[in-house]
Amino acid sequence: MSSFKGKPYPWQQAIWHGLISRHKAGKLPHALLFAGSGGMGKQHLAWAFAQAVLCDSVQDEGTACQTCRSCQLFNAGNHPDFQWLEPEEEGKDLNIKQIRALAGSQELKSQYSGYKVLVLHPADKMNANAANALLKTLEEPTPGTLIILCSSRPGALLPTIRSRCQLLTFKPPAASKELNAWVMQRVNKAENPELLLSLAGGAPLAAVALVEEGALVSRQCLFDGFEALRKTQSDPVLLAANTLEYNLEQALNWLYGWYTDMIRLKTSPKDGIILNPDLLTRLQALAVSVDLRGLHMQLQHVQESISQARSHANAQLLLEDVFIAWAQADKSPVRISV
Repeated sequence: MSSFKGKPYPWQQAIWHGLISRHKAGKLPHALLFAGSGGMGKQHLAWAFAQAVLCDSVQDEGTACQTCRSCQLFNAGNHPDFQWLEPEEEGKDLNIKQIRALAGSQELKSQYSGYKVLVLHPADKMNANAANALLKTLEEPTPGTLIILCSSRPGALLPTIRSRCQLLTFKPPAASKELNAWVMQRVNKAENPELLLSLAGGAPLAAVALVEEGALVSRQCLFDGFEALRKTQSDPVLLAANTLEYNLEQALNWLYGWYTDMIRLKTSPKDGIILNPDLLTRLQALAVSVDLRGLHMQLQHVQESISQARSHANAQLLLEDVFIAWAQADKSPVRISV
Protein backbone atom coordinates (compact mmCIF):
# COMPACT_ATOMS: atom_id res chain seq x y z
CA MET A 1 0.00 0.00 0.00
CA SER A 2 2.60 2.57 1.00
CA SER A 3 6.24 3.10 1.81
CA PHE A 4 4.96 4.63 5.06
CA LYS A 5 4.11 1.08 6.08
CA GLY A 6 1.98 0.43 9.14
CA LYS A 7 1.89 4.03 10.39
CA PRO A 8 -0.65 6.83 10.03
CA TYR A 9 0.30 10.01 8.20
CA PRO A 10 1.09 13.00 10.45
CA TRP A 11 -2.29 14.67 9.83
CA GLN A 12 -4.13 11.46 10.80
CA GLN A 13 -2.90 11.27 14.38
CA ALA A 14 -6.16 12.31 16.06
CA ILE A 15 -8.24 9.77 14.14
CA TRP A 16 -5.59 7.10 14.69
CA HIS A 17 -5.41 7.56 18.47
CA GLY A 18 -9.20 7.50 18.70
CA LEU A 19 -9.34 4.20 16.81
CA ILE A 20 -6.55 2.63 18.85
CA SER A 21 -8.17 3.72 22.12
CA ARG A 22 -11.47 2.16 21.12
CA HIS A 23 -9.74 -1.03 20.04
CA LYS A 24 -7.85 -1.35 23.33
CA ALA A 25 -11.09 -0.75 25.24
CA GLY A 26 -12.88 -3.41 23.19
CA LYS A 27 -15.33 -0.84 21.86
CA LEU A 28 -14.80 -1.04 18.13
CA PRO A 29 -18.04 -0.90 16.12
CA HIS A 30 -18.78 -3.57 13.53
CA ALA A 31 -18.48 -1.01 10.70
CA LEU A 32 -16.56 2.22 10.11
CA LEU A 33 -16.96 4.73 7.29
CA PHE A 34 -13.79 6.63 6.41
CA ALA A 35 -15.04 9.67 4.49
CA GLY A 36 -13.32 12.71 3.05
CA SER A 37 -11.88 14.15 -0.13
CA GLY A 38 -9.43 12.20 -2.23
CA GLY A 39 -5.76 12.54 -1.30
CA MET A 40 -6.30 12.38 2.45
CA GLY A 41 -4.97 8.83 2.82
CA LYS A 42 -8.17 7.09 3.91
CA GLN A 43 -7.21 3.73 2.44
CA HIS A 44 -3.70 4.07 3.84
CA LEU A 45 -5.11 4.43 7.35
CA ALA A 46 -7.56 1.58 6.76
CA TRP A 47 -4.61 -0.61 5.77
CA ALA A 48 -2.49 0.44 8.77
CA PHE A 49 -5.36 0.02 11.24
CA ALA A 50 -6.36 -3.37 9.84
CA GLN A 51 -2.81 -4.59 10.28
CA ALA A 52 -2.67 -3.22 13.82
CA VAL A 53 -5.94 -4.96 14.74
CA LEU A 54 -4.58 -8.27 13.46
CA CYS A 55 -1.02 -7.87 14.80
CA ASP A 56 0.19 -10.29 17.52
CA SER A 57 2.56 -7.76 19.11
CA VAL A 58 1.25 -4.21 18.73
CA GLN A 59 3.73 -1.37 19.44
CA ASP A 60 3.23 1.26 22.14
CA GLU A 61 1.78 3.81 19.68
CA GLY A 62 -0.70 1.21 18.48
CA THR A 63 1.03 0.39 15.20
CA ALA A 64 1.71 -3.14 13.96
CA CYS A 65 5.08 -4.68 14.78
CA GLN A 66 5.81 -5.76 11.17
CA THR A 67 7.68 -8.88 12.39
CA CYS A 68 5.13 -11.31 13.86
CA ARG A 69 3.64 -14.13 11.80
CA SER A 70 0.39 -12.18 11.33
CA CYS A 71 2.23 -9.10 10.01
CA GLN A 72 4.32 -11.23 7.66
CA LEU A 73 1.19 -12.80 6.17
CA PHE A 74 -0.48 -9.38 6.01
CA ASN A 75 2.42 -7.76 4.13
CA ALA A 76 2.59 -10.73 1.77
CA GLY A 77 -1.10 -10.33 0.97
CA ASN A 78 -1.95 -13.76 2.37
CA HIS A 79 -3.56 -13.04 5.73
CA PRO A 80 -6.63 -15.29 6.08
CA ASP A 81 -8.43 -12.79 8.34
CA PHE A 82 -8.06 -9.78 6.04
CA GLN A 83 -9.78 -8.83 2.79
CA TRP A 84 -9.25 -5.74 0.65
CA LEU A 85 -12.13 -5.34 -1.77
CA GLU A 86 -11.98 -3.01 -4.77
CA PRO A 87 -13.41 -3.07 -8.32
CA GLU A 88 -12.06 -5.92 -10.43
CA GLU A 89 -11.22 -3.50 -13.26
CA GLU A 90 -10.53 0.24 -13.36
CA GLY A 91 -13.72 2.15 -14.09
CA LYS A 92 -15.92 -0.77 -13.00
CA ASP A 93 -18.19 -1.08 -9.95
CA LEU A 94 -17.94 -3.35 -6.94
CA ASN A 95 -20.38 -6.11 -7.87
CA ILE A 96 -22.75 -8.36 -5.98
CA LYS A 97 -20.51 -11.39 -6.46
CA GLN A 98 -17.71 -9.65 -4.59
CA ILE A 99 -20.00 -8.52 -1.77
CA ARG A 100 -21.48 -12.00 -1.36
CA ALA A 101 -17.97 -13.45 -1.16
CA LEU A 102 -17.16 -10.87 1.51
CA ALA A 103 -20.33 -11.75 3.43
CA GLY A 104 -19.40 -15.41 3.31
CA SER A 105 -15.85 -14.85 4.51
CA GLN A 106 -16.95 -12.88 7.57
CA GLU A 107 -18.90 -15.89 8.80
CA LEU A 108 -15.72 -18.02 8.92
CA LYS A 109 -13.86 -18.30 12.19
CA SER A 110 -10.79 -16.10 12.65
CA GLN A 111 -7.52 -18.03 12.34
CA TYR A 112 -5.27 -15.63 14.28
CA SER A 113 -6.19 -12.69 16.51
CA GLY A 114 -9.88 -13.42 16.90
CA TYR A 115 -10.72 -10.53 14.55
CA LYS A 116 -11.51 -10.41 10.87
CA VAL A 117 -11.09 -7.11 8.99
CA LEU A 118 -12.73 -6.34 5.63
CA VAL A 119 -12.02 -3.12 3.70
CA LEU A 120 -14.09 -1.78 0.77
CA HIS A 121 -12.52 0.89 -1.42
CA PRO A 122 -14.05 2.92 -2.90
CA ALA A 123 -17.28 1.94 -1.17
CA ASP A 124 -19.34 4.35 -3.28
CA LYS A 125 -18.49 2.26 -6.36
CA MET A 126 -21.11 -0.38 -5.59
CA ASN A 127 -23.95 -1.02 -7.99
CA ALA A 128 -27.49 -1.27 -6.58
CA ASN A 129 -27.45 -5.04 -6.10
CA ALA A 130 -24.07 -4.96 -4.37
CA ALA A 131 -25.19 -2.13 -2.07
CA ASN A 132 -28.29 -4.06 -1.02
CA ALA A 133 -26.20 -7.16 -0.36
CA LEU A 134 -23.80 -5.13 1.80
CA LEU A 135 -26.71 -3.60 3.68
CA LYS A 136 -27.90 -7.07 4.65
CA THR A 137 -24.40 -7.90 5.90
CA LEU A 138 -24.31 -4.71 7.99
CA GLU A 139 -27.77 -5.45 9.42
CA GLU A 140 -26.59 -8.87 10.62
CA PRO A 141 -23.01 -8.26 11.78
CA THR A 142 -20.83 -11.18 12.78
CA PRO A 143 -19.08 -10.78 16.17
CA GLY A 144 -15.36 -10.17 15.82
CA THR A 145 -15.65 -8.72 12.31
CA LEU A 146 -14.74 -5.14 11.43
CA ILE A 147 -15.85 -3.73 8.07
CA ILE A 148 -14.20 -0.49 6.91
CA LEU A 149 -15.73 1.49 4.05
CA CYS A 150 -13.56 4.15 2.39
CA SER A 151 -15.28 6.81 0.30
CA SER A 152 -14.56 10.23 -1.15
CA ARG A 153 -18.29 10.52 -1.97
CA PRO A 154 -20.16 9.22 1.10
CA GLY A 155 -23.33 10.92 -0.14
CA ALA A 156 -23.40 8.37 -2.97
CA LEU A 157 -23.86 5.55 -0.46
CA LEU A 158 -27.31 4.39 0.58
CA PRO A 159 -28.48 6.32 3.67
CA THR A 160 -29.23 2.98 5.32
CA ILE A 161 -25.60 1.91 4.81
CA ARG A 162 -24.25 5.18 6.22
CA SER A 163 -26.51 4.90 9.26
CA ARG A 164 -25.05 1.48 10.13
CA CYS A 165 -21.45 2.72 10.14
CA GLN A 166 -19.63 4.98 12.55
CA LEU A 167 -18.45 7.95 10.51
CA LEU A 168 -14.89 9.24 10.65
CA THR A 169 -14.34 12.36 8.52
CA PHE A 170 -10.88 13.05 7.11
CA LYS A 171 -10.51 16.83 6.88
CA PRO A 172 -7.64 18.67 5.17
CA PRO A 173 -4.98 19.62 7.73
CA ALA A 174 -4.36 23.24 8.62
CA ALA A 175 -1.66 25.02 6.67
CA SER A 176 1.70 24.81 8.41
CA LYS A 177 5.44 24.80 7.82
CA GLU A 178 5.48 21.13 8.79
CA LEU A 179 2.90 20.25 6.15
CA ASN A 180 4.77 22.25 3.50
CA ALA A 181 7.95 20.42 4.45
CA TRP A 182 6.20 17.04 4.17
CA VAL A 183 5.06 17.89 0.63
CA MET A 184 8.47 19.26 -0.37
CA GLN A 185 10.20 16.05 0.73
CA ARG A 186 8.17 14.20 -1.91
CA VAL A 187 8.31 16.56 -4.90
CA ASN A 188 10.85 18.52 -6.91
CA LYS A 189 12.26 21.34 -4.79
CA ALA A 190 11.36 23.80 -7.55
CA GLU A 191 7.67 23.28 -6.79
CA ASN A 192 5.65 25.59 -4.55
CA PRO A 193 4.05 23.54 -1.73
CA GLU A 194 1.51 26.25 -0.89
CA LEU A 195 0.29 26.31 -4.49
CA LEU A 196 0.17 22.51 -4.72
CA LEU A 197 -1.90 22.27 -1.53
CA SER A 198 -4.20 25.03 -2.73
CA LEU A 199 -4.80 23.25 -6.03
CA ALA A 200 -5.39 19.98 -4.18
CA GLY A 201 -7.93 21.46 -1.77
CA GLY A 202 -5.52 20.98 1.13
CA ALA A 203 -5.18 17.21 0.61
CA PRO A 204 -1.46 16.35 0.99
CA LEU A 205 -1.38 13.17 -1.09
CA ALA A 206 -3.34 14.86 -3.88
CA ALA A 207 -0.83 17.73 -3.79
CA VAL A 208 2.07 15.32 -4.32
CA ALA A 209 0.15 13.45 -7.04
CA LEU A 210 -0.20 16.66 -9.06
CA VAL A 211 3.55 16.59 -9.59
CA GLU A 212 4.06 12.83 -9.81
CA GLU A 213 1.33 12.37 -12.43
CA GLY A 214 2.27 15.40 -14.51
CA ALA A 215 -1.10 17.01 -13.80
CA LEU A 216 0.34 20.52 -13.52
CA VAL A 217 1.36 20.43 -17.18
CA SER A 218 -2.08 19.14 -18.19
CA ARG A 219 -3.73 21.88 -16.14
CA GLN A 220 -1.64 24.56 -17.84
CA CYS A 221 -2.49 23.22 -21.31
CA LEU A 222 -6.19 23.12 -20.45
CA PHE A 223 -6.14 26.67 -19.13
CA ASP A 224 -4.41 27.88 -22.29
CA GLY A 225 -7.25 26.39 -24.33
CA PHE A 226 -9.88 27.66 -21.90
CA GLU A 227 -8.46 31.16 -22.17
CA ALA A 228 -8.18 30.97 -25.97
CA LEU A 229 -11.90 30.13 -26.27
CA ARG A 230 -12.80 33.61 -25.00
CA LYS A 231 -10.52 35.12 -27.64
CA THR A 232 -12.07 32.92 -30.38
CA GLN A 233 -8.61 31.46 -30.89
CA SER A 234 -9.60 27.89 -30.09
CA ASP A 235 -12.29 25.45 -31.23
CA PRO A 236 -14.52 23.95 -28.48
CA VAL A 237 -14.78 20.57 -30.23
CA LEU A 238 -11.01 20.31 -30.70
CA LEU A 239 -10.36 21.41 -27.11
CA ALA A 240 -12.81 18.77 -25.87
CA ALA A 241 -10.99 16.08 -27.85
CA ASN A 242 -7.63 17.19 -26.45
CA THR A 243 -9.03 17.24 -22.90
CA LEU A 244 -9.95 13.55 -23.19
CA GLU A 245 -6.25 12.86 -22.64
CA TYR A 246 -6.62 14.05 -19.05
CA ASN A 247 -8.52 12.67 -16.08
CA LEU A 248 -12.07 13.84 -16.86
CA GLU A 249 -13.23 14.52 -13.32
CA GLN A 250 -9.98 16.31 -12.49
CA ALA A 251 -10.29 18.49 -15.61
CA LEU A 252 -13.86 19.42 -14.68
CA ASN A 253 -12.77 20.21 -11.14
CA TRP A 254 -10.13 22.58 -12.53
CA LEU A 255 -12.83 24.33 -14.55
CA TYR A 256 -14.99 24.53 -11.44
CA GLY A 257 -12.12 26.16 -9.55
CA TRP A 258 -11.51 28.74 -12.30
CA TYR A 259 -15.16 29.77 -12.36
CA THR A 260 -15.19 29.95 -8.56
CA ASP A 261 -12.14 32.21 -8.61
CA MET A 262 -13.61 34.50 -11.28
CA ILE A 263 -16.77 34.89 -9.23
CA ARG A 264 -14.65 35.79 -6.19
CA LEU A 265 -12.73 38.32 -8.27
CA LYS A 266 -16.01 39.86 -9.38
CA THR A 267 -17.55 40.05 -5.91
CA SER A 268 -14.49 40.62 -3.70
CA PRO A 269 -11.68 41.85 -5.98
CA LYS A 270 -9.61 43.33 -3.16
CA ASP A 271 -9.44 40.15 -1.06
CA GLY A 272 -7.20 38.31 -3.52
CA ILE A 273 -8.04 34.95 -1.92
CA ILE A 274 -8.44 32.44 -4.75
CA LEU A 275 -7.80 28.75 -5.38
CA ASN A 276 -5.46 29.37 -8.32
CA PRO A 277 -3.12 32.20 -7.26
CA ASP A 278 -0.64 31.41 -10.05
CA LEU A 279 -3.36 32.30 -12.60
CA LEU A 280 -4.54 35.47 -10.85
CA THR A 281 -3.78 37.98 -13.64
CA ARG A 282 -5.20 35.79 -16.38
CA LEU A 283 -8.34 34.99 -14.39
CA GLN A 284 -8.87 38.70 -13.73
CA ALA A 285 -8.81 39.35 -17.48
CA LEU A 286 -11.24 36.52 -18.18
CA ALA A 287 -13.60 37.66 -15.42
CA VAL A 288 -13.96 41.01 -17.18
CA SER A 289 -15.39 39.29 -20.26
CA VAL A 290 -18.43 37.70 -18.56
CA ASP A 291 -21.04 39.16 -16.23
CA LEU A 292 -21.57 37.70 -12.76
CA ARG A 293 -24.82 35.97 -13.68
CA GLY A 294 -23.08 34.32 -16.63
CA LEU A 295 -20.25 33.05 -14.43
CA HIS A 296 -22.73 31.53 -11.97
CA MET A 297 -24.45 29.80 -14.89
CA GLN A 298 -21.12 28.39 -16.11
CA LEU A 299 -20.29 27.21 -12.59
CA GLN A 300 -23.62 25.41 -12.30
CA HIS A 301 -23.11 23.89 -15.74
CA VAL A 302 -19.73 22.44 -14.73
CA GLN A 303 -21.14 21.17 -11.43
CA GLU A 304 -23.84 19.28 -13.32
CA SER A 305 -21.21 17.94 -15.73
CA ILE A 306 -19.17 16.56 -12.82
CA SER A 307 -22.23 14.56 -11.69
CA GLN A 308 -22.83 13.35 -15.24
CA ALA A 309 -19.19 12.28 -15.60
CA ARG A 310 -19.59 10.02 -12.57
CA SER A 311 -22.55 8.37 -14.33
CA HIS A 312 -20.35 7.36 -17.29
CA ALA A 313 -21.75 9.97 -19.67
CA ASN A 314 -20.18 10.44 -23.11
CA ALA A 315 -17.06 12.42 -22.17
CA GLN A 316 -16.52 14.02 -25.58
CA LEU A 317 -20.08 15.36 -25.82
CA LEU A 318 -20.05 16.46 -22.20
CA LEU A 319 -16.87 18.49 -22.66
CA GLU A 320 -18.03 19.96 -25.96
CA ASP A 321 -21.17 21.21 -24.22
CA VAL A 322 -19.13 22.79 -21.43
CA PHE A 323 -16.67 24.52 -23.76
CA ILE A 324 -19.29 25.74 -26.23
CA ALA A 325 -21.22 27.31 -23.34
CA TRP A 326 -18.05 29.07 -22.16
CA ALA A 327 -17.14 30.31 -25.63
CA GLN A 328 -20.62 31.74 -26.10
CA ALA A 329 -21.07 33.22 -22.60
CA ASP A 330 -22.43 36.78 -22.67
CA LYS A 331 -19.93 39.60 -22.67
CA SER A 332 -19.82 41.78 -19.58
CA PRO A 333 -19.63 45.58 -19.66
CA VAL A 334 -18.47 45.61 -16.05
CA ARG A 335 -14.77 45.82 -15.28
CA ILE A 336 -13.26 44.77 -11.97
CA SER A 337 -10.84 47.00 -10.12
CA VAL A 338 -7.58 45.55 -8.93
